[in-house]
Amino acid sequence: VGSEMCIRDSYSCGINSKGQLGTGDLEKKQSFTRVNLPKKFSSISPGHSDFCVGLAEDGSLWSWGSNSAGQLGISKEIKQVSIPTQIPNTQKFIQVSSGHQFALALDEDGHVWGFGLNSFGQLGLGDNENRNTPTMNEHLSDISFISSGIYHALCLDSHGDLWSFGYNSHGELGIGNLDARNIPSKVKNVDHITQISSGYHHNLVLDSQSRVWSFGQSAYGQLGHEDTQHRVEPTVIQNLENISQVLCGGNPPAGCHRR
Repeated sequence: VGSEMCIRDSYSCGINSKGQLGTGDLEKKQSFTRVNLPKKFSSISPGHSDFCVGLAEDGSLWSWGSNSAGQLGISKEIKQVSIPTQIPNTQKFIQVSSGHQFALALDEDGHVWGFGLNSFGQLGLGDNENRNTPTMNEHLSDISFISSGIYHALCLDSHGDLWSFGYNSHGELGIGNLDARNIPSKVKNVDHITQISSGYHHNLVLDSQSRVWSFGQSAYGQLGHEDTQHRVEPTVIQNLENISQVLCGGNPPAGCHRR
């Protein structure tokens, strides 16, 4: 549901017990049903597994679905909403990325804001307390792109440096160990990064030489190294050249597009 272009109409289907389809009710939909968007959206980021956050063309944030951990960013008193509801904030945002019951949003000044579940430090705010409204990360600046995994996140700054925080039991933070971090840590041994993508517990990053690096869980071979060994540091994937885009899915899938 969504794209990086202007979204005039949105359609959703599937389970809807928390209003996560945004159709104004809680009924399961077996065919695509139109979502009444309040304005033109530039992207929609479905969270896992019962909410969505949308970015409007004017930079405002909207959310719908479950609010069990504050992932709607609106108020702790509200349990769920079934239609797109604006998140109160005066910032203009340019990107949003949702994980499991949490979301990150990037504003036009390069600041990262987090809200929702924070039990593993996945908001990167220096503690493990949930947030019910968007809270600016004071440990990050000059960020150009964000990507949320299931319980962790990556941030790319304008210098091509990579930062990570959150859950780390599979090495998904790429910092050389399995310790969770609630403050962003710089990922070493890889730089000049141009693209990032996070899956459930793994990541792919693309550097300026069109090389692909991967780290985190590899139980299904999703790191692309012809084995199932987890990687706690970014490791370049051999025999991949002239790659222009990387993309991670859930546990097994990962993909690269060649020029």
